[in-house]
Amino acid sequence: ENFPFAGYEDLAFAEKLIQSGVKIYIYPLSVVYHNETDRCELRPWLNRKTRGGVTIRTANELGYKQTLIYYSPFKRFFYGLLLQFKALWFVCYSVVPNKKRFDAAAFLFIDVLLAVHLFDGYMNYKKHLH
Repeated sequence: ENFPFAGYEDLAFAEKLIQSGVKIYIYPLSVVYHNETDRCELRPWLNRKTRGGVTIRTANELGYKQTLIYYSPFKRFFYGLLLQFKALWFVCYSVVPNKKRFDAAAFLFIDVLLAVHLFDGYMNYKKHLH
């Protein structure tokens, strides 16, 4: 209940069960369908990545040190700079033609946007809690 968004709470719950002596079994014939159609578009998918960064940072703040992401001073500066131009990266991505020969350029902008959203969620997690 301490986690604001989905992500790390499953692992934290499993850790608590194991520490309590509860044995965990996996039933491989069980199937669960999870509707992710709302994340098939770039912006909702990236927003989910921002929330993932918030969840990872929250887990870290709650004492789960395995979630620590260390950004060197250079990376903080660099990602912070990229974050300032987030709107520009969306524009760059939007003008890349949807053709196979342009995939490398599209993937480059998606990678930048992914890094920026994770960084934003992790470093500015308090801002995203409201």
